Amino acid sequence: LMLAVKSRLFFVYFVLFITYYVLFIVYHLLFIKANAPVLSSVSTRTLSSKGYLDRQEKLGRPVSPHVMIYSFPLAAISSVTHRITGGVLTIGLYATGTAALMGADVANIASTLGSSGIGPLVKFSVAFPLIFHSAVGLRHFYWEIAPEGLNVETQYQMSLAIFGVSGLASVGLMFV
Repeated sequence: LMLAVKSRLFFVYFVLFITYYVLFIVYHLLFIKANAPVLSSVSTRTLSSKGYLDRQEKLGRPVSPHVMIYSFPLAAISSVTHRITGGVLTIGLYATGTAALMGADVANIASTLGSSGIGPLVKFSVAFPLIFHSAVGLRHFYWEIAPEGLNVETQYQMSLAIFGVSGLASVGLMFV
């Protein structure tokens, strides 16, 4: 009985983590990306003291701004999401396998969670990482066999499509 409670608690934390990450990505795409300044529009004089910048300019040295003023490309966000979903899937696989080896009825736990009030959220938190990670893996396979498709425009379009398809498919699977 205690193992079943711990397994359910783990799944609840897992669902909350995935939900937080998905909301973070949505927030970044909707608000931060739209409002992030382009590097050329930010004066380096506003980033540091005037004396330091003048000295560096006279010496002909470039001055690097802080990383937070950059607007990360969608391909970079897609790459980070791919790594995180891979880690989440690995943790989920190990947790499920460990619970099964310890005698928990994993199928019953999954069925109970799926039919509970948080069922759609649980289904989304399992479906999104699986679909997204698989789709990005297929994209990388495509790039291996057709390297001419590896350019900035295609990366952006494919990343946008993968986020969209993964999100829509996961939302659709929430209610199955």
